[in-house]
Amino acid sequence: MAHTRKRMTGRSPSRTGQTLVEFAILLPLLVLIIAVIVDFGFLFYDHVATQAACREGARAMVQAHSSGTPIYDLTQLRNIVKSSHGSIMPILDAEITLAETPSSMEFGAPARTVRTLTVHHVHHWIMPVMIPFGETILIKSRVKAYCVPGLSGI
Repeated sequence: MAHTRKRMTGRSPSRTGQTLVEFAILLPLLVLIIAVIVDFGFLFYDHVATQAACREGARAMVQAHSSGTPIYDLTQLRNIVKSSHGSIMPILDAEITLAETPSSMEFGAPARTVRTLTVHHVHHWIMPVMIPFGETILIKSRVKAYCVPGLSGI
C-alpha cells in the first residue's frame, strides 16, 4: 500500500505533512508582505489626493473680482480643499493655511499679490506592522499663485 501511494504522489508517506508545515511557516510572512503593500497603497493614495486637493484650492484661490478682492474666503477655501481630498482620510481645518503677500513691484508691471496655499496632512499607518518606522508621515503640498486684478477674475 505504501509503495502504491509513493508511486502516485511521488513522495513517501512520512513526507506528506512537510508541505503543510512549510505553508504554516510561510503564511505569516506572506500576510505581512500583503499588509505592507496595502499600507503603502493607502499612503500613495493619500499623497496624490492631498496634492489634487491643494490644486483645487489653488484654482479657487486665484478667482477674484475685477477689483482684485478674492471670491472665496479662507473658510470656503478650506471646505473646497476638504471636499476635494476625499473621505478615506479627511483633512483637518488646522492643516490648511493661506498666506497673502504683495510681490515686488517692477517698473511698468501691474500690481499683483502672491497667494500661497499650504496643505499639511498627517497620514496614519493602518497596519501596526509599520509603526516601528514611525506612527505617522507628514504629507505637505504647497501652491503659489500670482493674482493680478482684472486678469484672474470674473
